[in-house]
Amino acid sequence: VRGLRGSRLGAEWQARASGQALDAIDLRTHAERWSHVAGLPEAYGRLFLPQPVREHRLFTAHRDTLDALLLAEREWSAGAGSPTLVVGERGSGRTSLLNMCELELKVGRLLRLDPGEASRNGGFEAALALELACRKGSGAISKALRTVPTAVLVDDLERWINPDGDAAAELGRILNMVGRTHGGVLWIMTTSHASLRLLDGIQPVSAAF
Repeated sequence: VRGLRGSRLGAEWQARASGQALDAIDLRTHAERWSHVAGLPEAYGRLFLPQPVREHRLFTAHRDTLDALLLAEREWSAGAGSPTLVVGERGSGRTSLLNMCELELKVGRLLRLDPGEASRNGGFEAALALELACRKGSGAISKALRTVPTAVLVDDLERWINPDGDAAAELGRILNMVGRTHGGVLWIMTTSHASLRLLDGIQPVSAAF
């Protein structure tokens, strides 16, 4: 509230609210109008939106982590890499980190799996098969993945596990795919600390990375 005093926004609201009880809905509507970013250049407007970063110059919080992932790619290209799991809380920048990986990884082919409802209905392998334009099934998918050096980015690993299905079997299929193909595939996945604890209780996820 103190930040509004003396501001144009504060003066306008004071004039409107004088002699009236404050209405929360009206206050929110008024504040949203003032926070609208349509008049700003696109690059600046994105700074005020709760969306993942997609520009190098705006990505500063986890540059060290990005550098570590790029190093992991070089080691993988030299035959010494391993799958990578990035663990961080919601809103910590995991999605922005994968956005930067899309821009900076040098691998020949990059796939990014969307854990949306349509993809999850068919499961992890079905989503991979769709991206690769190959038949479903772990054998066909593994073969298609190995045709070209490939990076696979998977945000929110936990969202690929259907709580209404056989979670242990689905998670096992994901880990088996990672284990079978990591020599020719750079796997980078993300999850939260709480989700990782739950997943580890189903299958030894941490041991696979």
